[in-house]
Amino acid sequence: MSTFLADIPQLIKELGFTSLPNDKQADYLSRLEEIISSRINVAVLERLSEEGHTYFISLVEQGRDDDALAYVQNQISDLTDLVKQVTKQAIEDFLFLRKKEQS
Repeated sequence: MSTFLADIPQLIKELGFTSLPNDKQADYLSRLEEIISSRINVAVLERLSEEGHTYFISLVEQGRDDDALAYVQNQISDLTDLVKQVTKQAIEDFLFLRKKEQS
């Protein structure tokens, strides 16, 4: 567990996972990270040109993840802010849906 979910203990508390066993917490957080990662990919692709899509995807398919990341960082000047916004929105969406279920 890593990149998008910086303060894991606080996030576990905020999401209401504290009563769950550690393996369940890890499973849910892993799934949340996958969702966030997918949303970030969509947001990045929305910002790239059609040529940029093709080039970025070719780098990823070749397993050149570092090159793909460097390319995206060069193409999207506010990538860090974009990642933070997408992450925040995904967590807020999760919390909203959870509250809605509990009502």
